[in-house]
Amino acid sequence: MLCGWLAFALAAGCAHKPPPPPPPAPPPTAPPPPGETLRFRATAGDEPHARVKLTIDQDQTRTKAGAEAGPPQHLSLAFEFADEERVEQLAADGTASFSARLVDAVGKVSEGGNQKLVDDFALALDDLKIRFQRAPRGEVTALLLSGLHPPLEEGTARAMLNALYSSQRGNLLPEQPTVVGGGWKVETLLPPSTGFTGLVSYEYTLARKGGGVAVITCRGTVEGKGASGGRTMTGKSSGEYRLEVETGRLIGSVVDSDVLVDQQVGTPPTQLSVKQHVHAEWTLVDANQGSK
Repeated sequence: MLCGWLAFALAAGCAHKPPPPPPPAPPPTAPPPPGETLRFRATAGDEPHARVKLTIDQDQTRTKAGAEAGPPQHLSLAFEFADEERVEQLAADGTASFSARLVDAVGKVSEGGNQKLVDDFALALDDLKIRFQRAPRGEVTALLLSGLHPPLEEGTARAMLNALYSSQRGNLLPEQPTVVGGGWKVETLLPPSTGFTGLVSYEYTLARKGGGVAVITCRGTVEGKGASGGRTMTGKSSGEYRLEVETGRLIGSVVDSDVLVDQQVGTPPTQLSVKQHVHAEWTLVDANQGSK
């Protein structure tokens, strides 16, 4: 009987201890935000080339104090040309520095217009040398131009290039992932180079996505005042941008911009109103990957 108890004690001493309880499950992680993260991407040496269609319609009206407005002076220009860009540098944060030239410009004039003036404008476009920077979210800054000469004035040249490269618009792309139909807003101050102080507001929408391309639409407004009294600027714009999601390449854009500038000039004071419409279509035709 003693041996039986001893055998039972030995068996009990050799039994395996139960395993420790499993560690508590980690708290559930929040799911990633829905939608697509959109970013511009580039590589130093890339040489995107595009075809551009650009039109400028401008009406200038002078009204002397106490008199009716005189007939508007109308200018209508239409151009087609190639935009040859090159990514000169790429910063650590992904901001790309571009150089660009507008080549093979051909201009058309409206009925009754001055074809020689249009041809001279086209030659002036050919002589422009352009530099700008584009951040991953699409903000275009440091837009510089050289080689400017008459009849192309700096104000007109900048209006054209701002529409062409979407400068002075802040970030085109949202910070967070965005679903189709989602929107975001951007507000930015008018740059000092305009001669006005004021606010530019844009509303963007990821309108649709298909075939690896995101289509972004935009509507904007601008209100500015000149440093001296009597100068105001108002305007509105609309745009559409087509971005290849995987490569981060801009493959097309269409921008329409309307601006009205009112100011008093001369003695006795004369009210000068300049209304300008710019339409720019940019279509990628060659995305040569250049030297790396």
